[in-house]
Amino acid sequence: MLVAMPPFRVETTDVYRAWDELGGPRSRRTIPSPAPIDALTPALANDLESAAEMVEPRLRPFRERIEEAVGRQALMAGSGSTYVVLADGPHGLPERAQELGSAIGAPVVAAATVSRAVRIET
Repeated sequence: MLVAMPPFRVETTDVYRAWDELGGPRSRRTIPSPAPIDALTPALANDLESAAEMVEPRLRPFRERIEEAVGRQALMAGSGSTYVVLADGPHGLPERAQELGSAIGAPVVAAATVSRAVRIET
């Protein structure tokens, strides 16, 4: 996946407060779930997105720049302001991250899930 970070912050407490004030809305925007989790849920959504965009109106144009640059939908991670774009696989991800970062004028990193964790012993 590609993880895009805007050059501004959004405070988590402000987003949750706005979400409460909006009445706890469900997201109207979804992206298709990737295999193998598509068997569990057909789509991914972030119910906090509308609240985060209310708190920080620059989020929506930032997301739209990402989507235009990659030709795919982006999903807000957590309470904002980072966005994730799912990739077809790991091949060329660092290069794609660099290209996207240049296109949107913001830091982008390549990331992947792993099947094993690291244990740190002290």
